[in-house]
Amino acid sequence: MAAGADDEWKDPQRLARAYDEQGFSLKDLAVIVTLRFPEAEVLPQVMKLHDAWEAARAFTLERLVKVHGVAAVCVMHVPARAARPGAPHVHVLIPARAILATGFGKFVRPLATDEGRGVVDAEWAAWRESSNVS
Repeated sequence: MAAGADDEWKDPQRLARAYDEQGFSLKDLAVIVTLRFPEAEVLPQVMKLHDAWEAARAFTLERLVKVHGVAAVCVMHVPARAARPGAPHVHVLIPARAILATGFGKFVRPLATDEGRGVVDAEWAAWRESSNVS
């Protein structure tokens, strides 16, 4: 959670409700980031699902929440558990506005723009390399 955020917003339902109440008919509600872990599917002895989950959480906190002042909700998706193809991945749902002690602030730029994906992809690659995440 971003510095100064209301402690009640640690609950995803309360966070979503507050965001909706302060939305003022927003067009762009959320930034959705997907962090993929193909090695967890191909080489499970190298990366376990809980390791992927913790890596996604750490990246989200260090490079998204703290740097951009946003809230984030992480959801792990393991397609194999539903007999579907695809690598395990974590969806990160980020309200498109920064969090302030007084509520939601300005739109988070560049995350909430077309350039946001490139920014996050570059950060994710750099973070994985510096953190020695497979």
